[in-house]
Amino acid sequence: MRIGRGKSGLYEIQSEILQMKSGNYAGNHYQTIFEVQNGELTEIHCAEEQKATIEKKSLNLLTSHSFIHLYIMNLDESAMSVSDISSKELLIHLISFMIFLLQITIYIGEEDQHELYFLQKRLKENGLGQQTLIDELLEQGSYQDLFASISEKHIKKEYFEKYKEKVKRLTQFIRIFKSDLVSIDIDAKENGEYYVCELNLNYGDYVINKEFESTGIKKLIRLFDCFVSASNGGIVFVDEMDSNLNDVYLCKLIEYFMYYGKGQLCFTTHNLDPMSILKENRNSIDFLSSDNHLVSWTARGNATPENCYKNGMIEASPFNIEASDFVGILGE
Repeated sequence: MRIGRGKSGLYEIQSEILQMKSGNYAGNHYQTIFEVQNGELTEIHCAEEQKATIEKKSLNLLTSHSFIHLYIMNLDESAMSVSDISSKELLIHLISFMIFLLQITIYIGEEDQHELYFLQKRLKENGLGQQTLIDELLEQGSYQDLFASISEKHIKKEYFEKYKEKVKRLTQFIRIFKSDLVSIDIDAKENGEYYVCELNLNYGDYVINKEFESTGIKKLIRLFDCFVSASNGGIVFVDEMDSNLNDVYLCKLIEYFMYYGKGQLCFTTHNLDPMSILKENRNSIDFLSSDNHLVSWTARGNATPENCYKNGMIEASPFNIEASDFVGILGE
């Protein structure tokens, strides 16, 4: 997807395309599932009859809405009742792509993750046929436990048992860092179809609400869903993963994902210690230069990435600051 400023001065979707590769080799070709250019649907892999319906329902909307969003929101019985194979494949490709997107976790601040729940709810409420197919497509999302996020306070009752199991695993996780932790208790209050949940950390002699824990423990609790996702095959992006985390703990967590993680953990950090772990892996370290582009680390004999970085030997990242530069600014 490419986004840019339109004639009105507002940002809009200028192009969007979804392609499927026929194999894992360099010579394999890409098949276009759909393509949008300047608000017009230029190509779509489906029957002509369905194409006309889709074009009508997406008219004048494709500069402000993703085609995938419009397609899913307009799903009805006709989407599954068509006999044309390509039209059924379109549905499968788009839902599969959404499931893939939902396995990408981004940690920046407090977030709620409801997308997979609403996708499942939308598909079931429309009474679409071939429900077995829909359930199979959603199975991977359920495996990632996106229905019961630790950071979420409102838990739907049907997912409460799954949420309790996750809290048990969270207890084991936090106990690695705080051995005196007895349990993490759930204070659940009914609210219609939901439980409103608060987590209380029980240390035996005292109990403390999650909100009043140390910043380090609160960060580990919030990162727990990210780590579970990356461990089970998801793709996770964490901004400033080192903030409020002990250097030793940070490096041990990174080492775990190097050897045991099934997914991909991408993170930014100001801490140089992880470089000593990641330097043996190709394409594992990128530096953000002073002019905002990425410079990948490449082996340089016996040189280490942390020493090269500190000594200003990374392209566009010179450390030309001396201690004397602060004289007269921070004090007389």
